[in-house]
Parts: sequence; C-alpha cells; structure tokens
Amino acid sequence: DMIFGIHNRPEMEDGTVRVQSGPLMSSKSDFTITVKGKTGHSGSPHQCIDPITASAGIVQAVQTIISRNTDPFQPCVCAICSIHGGSPANFAPESVTMTGSIRSLDRASHEICEKRLREIVVNTCNAYGCSCDIDIVSLVPVLTNTEAMTEKALKIAQNAVSVDKIVTSSPCMGSEDFSVYGGHIPYYFYWI
Repeated sequence: DMIFGIHNRPEMEDGTVRVQSGPLMSSKSDFTITVKGKTGHSGSPHQCIDPITASAGIVQAVQTIISRNTDPFQPCVCAICSIHGGSPANFAPESVTMTGSIRSLDRASHEICEKRLREIVVNTCNAYGCSCDIDIVSLVPVLTNTEAMTEKALKIAQNAVSVDKIVTSSPCMGSEDFSVYGGHIPYYFYWI
C-alpha cells in the first residue's frame, strides 16, 4: 500500500528524525559533453582546431546558467565535474570530454538548465570552429514527501522517539533513487 525509506544523515544530532512534507532531495540528470576539434602540433596552432580552448569557454559560460537563467529562489545546480583531453604536452587533442550534473527541486528550473546547457555547448563550439555531442540522461525525480504521507510518518516517528527529537530542516541538493518509487506507490522518506 505504501513504502517508507530511511537515510542516515550524520550531520543531524544523534537520535533525531526529520519529519516534514515537501521536497527533500533534488532531481538529477547527468550529462556528457564531447568537444571535437582537429589535432595538431602546438607550434602550428593555425593548422589545429583546439577543443581545449572551446571547452574552457564552455566551463566559464555554464556558470552563468544558475546566476542568469534560473529563479534565484529555486535551488538548482548545474556543474561540470570532470574534464579530460590530451596527453602529450605539444599537441592539441582531437577531442575533450566533460561530465557533470544538473540538480533541482522543481521541473521548470531543471528544464531551463538542460535547454541553456545545450545552447551554450553548441554555440560555443560553433564560435571556436569545433563540433560537439551532448548527452543528458535523466536519472531520478525530486524526492517529495506529500502531506498525507507526512501525517502517517509523524505518527510513526512519535511512537519511536520523543517529540523533541522530531525535527525539520532544509532540503538538500543530493539525490536519492528512492524517489523513483513515487511513480508507482505512495512513499515517505525519513532522515535520521
């Protein structure tokens, strides 16, 4: 009929349990960007199309998505977390690969991030004479505790701990695949 999950949160005070309705943990999409150029010797830069330079432009421009395109009152993260390209010190590589993630607590912000990420990557690559591939994979939705399930969860918590040990807190931008169950069955997720 319903399911409950528990997540250990070591930063919480010992013996406490978080019971609260609303968004608890963010949705998450992972992305992979491949910037393709033309390899060549660094002594002949005019014969190369350097994907490292284009990638640097992308990394800088992606920082503007959150600061200029999303509602500042809606928590959202769009971050490039890895970048790989090249090995010899004197050659521009053929390609550079970057990976990262988008996290948000609302669908509108998430969609804006995905749209702007695609636009920035494509247009920056065009500006530097590179081509690109971008793959965005939606992994988990926002984990949200409903009012109805929170009422049940509160009664359960009150039977397990004293009232002063039941707490509320802000949501976090970490993600949890327990939220996938919400598409199939009513759920509640505790932090302890």
